[in-house]
Amino acid sequence: MRAAYLTLVVAFFVTNVAAASVALRRHGPSFNPTNVHLRRLLQHPPHALTNAQRVSRGLAPARPILRSDKRLARRAGPSQTPTSSSDTTTVAPTTSSSSSSSGSSTTTPGLSSSSGTTTTTSTDTSPTTTSTTPTATCTAHVGTLKLTSVDDTESTFWVNSQATPFGEYGYTTEQSEALQVQYTLCDSDSSTGPFNLLAINGLTTYPYVGAIIGFADTSDNLASSSYNYLYIGGTHKSDPGALPQSGATAFSAASGTQKDYESSIWLIDPTTSEVTAQWINTDGSKPTVYLIYVPSSGALALTGNVNDFTSHFGGATEVTLMFEEASTSLVAATAAATVTPI
Repeated sequence: MRAAYLTLVVAFFVTNVAAASVALRRHGPSFNPTNVHLRRLLQHPPHALTNAQRVSRGLAPARPILRSDKRLARRAGPSQTPTSSSDTTTVAPTTSSSSSSSGSSTTTPGLSSSSGTTTTTSTDTSPTTTSTTPTATCTAHVGTLKLTSVDDTESTFWVNSQATPFGEYGYTTEQSEALQVQYTLCDSDSSTGPFNLLAINGLTTYPYVGAIIGFADTSDNLASSSYNYLYIGGTHKSDPGALPQSGATAFSAASGTQKDYESSIWLIDPTTSEVTAQWINTDGSKPTVYLIYVPSSGALALTGNVNDFTSHFGGATEVTLMFEEASTSLVAATAAATVTPI
């Protein structure tokens, strides 16, 4: 009887341990923090495309906005306030004069009068030479980011201009809702980057599209042997080659959880327009990373191991990113360094 009782106790213990183990796997690390009060983030409303941008995307031009004739021009007519000649003062250039013979000579700026004298007036008209230093020029590229699933190349999506409540960017099927970004290529830059991507119509306080350390990460480093991941969200600007930066991000502002970030991570192939990311670990190494979409959170992320990530956080889809250029313009290097979103 006692042996049977002990057998039941052991079976109960083993069953509960197994159940607890399954529960732990089921309720493993969370992609985003749970049970937190999210703070509202400021975002631009959807940005209207110009007709040139619409046509370049194969869209019909927007309907013209009719304006009242009264706003276009006033009726021509006489001035309401007459102007008399006594109210007008003309100042002529100052001249230098010298008398060539004896007698009285009078010289008035803009006027000349003489009595029995000859007056010679000379004006210095020598050209002025201005020395200028050549200014480095940059090209600002504006466009959208097109997403394609690695497993389904027929479907096309775009990075959404409206971020999630956690300050992370997801996707949209509507091109009119796509995030518009700008990167700047200067004379001294590598043609492939890395670049900072400025969000024109995205998050306002954190205007750059950067990578943010994940909530459940064990460190600031990505590796092929780790499930660590990075949110694609709003950040401030960091320099090319910089290690993970400490500072506020859209994720930290929304969740209250401070995480490091990098923004100058984007490489753009000038031939194919493919956009890839290059994270820099704390030791300066550059791991291979993969861009994924996490449907449970509606957000894009980067990871060094897709299979390890999905085993911890559930399903994810590997995607590729392309830059669809809409316009370019030349800007001075100083202007490129201080550009702000509209």
